Amino acid sequence: MAEDGLFDALARAAFKFVQEKTGIDLGAGATGPAAPGTPASGTAAPGPSGSGPAPSGTVPYGISQRPMPSGETVNQLLPQTVGSFTRTRVNDRFGGVRSGGIFAGYSDGGPEVRVLVSLAGTAAAARDQVRGSRDETQKLGGAAPMAESLGTEPSYSQAPGGIVWSRGAYWFSASANGTEGDMPLPATPDDVAALDRFIRAFPY
Repeated sequence: MAEDGLFDALARAAFKFVQEKTGIDLGAGATGPAAPGTPASGTAAPGPSGSGPAPSGTVPYGISQRPMPSGETVNQLLPQTVGSFTRTRVNDRFGGVRSGGIFAGYSDGGPEVRVLVSLAGTAAAARDQVRGSRDETQKLGGAAPMAESLGTEPSYSQAPGGIVWSRGAYWFSASANGTEGDMPLPATPDDVAALDRFIRAFPY
């Protein structure tokens, strides 16, 4: 699907951004996926949380007050059901949560909500992924953010029909707007409403 291509591009761009900024090999460009539980080269296995300045304003959906994610499996990070939504497909072609992320599609009869989750080497790297994903979305012509806090714990950037955020060393991206090729289309009212329903019910 075209939407998968956009997520693929965003994942590659975010990992490239962090690797260039930090010099840490996050595994996104490796010839094979890292074994589960294996930290990126030269780094310690990340814990779920990380220190960082708190956002100064109201955090969308209260995500800073939600439970911290843990684990590395699809079911631990992208539950089978989220509110009225059911997980309809999973794509782990990126090589796992540490090597590019895990993708899932959710539906409740309206627009599909597509979610990507990855586990970075550190919380700081996850925050940088939020910035990188936001920047790449802008380069592809995505809508301007209507709320964002970058470099904070958590970091987030929210635009109509899409949101990207960090929780400790985990990074999430969710979108309901359609695409044309790799280019995001403007979110419709139904897209915005579907994402709102999903994020309100998402555990992290």
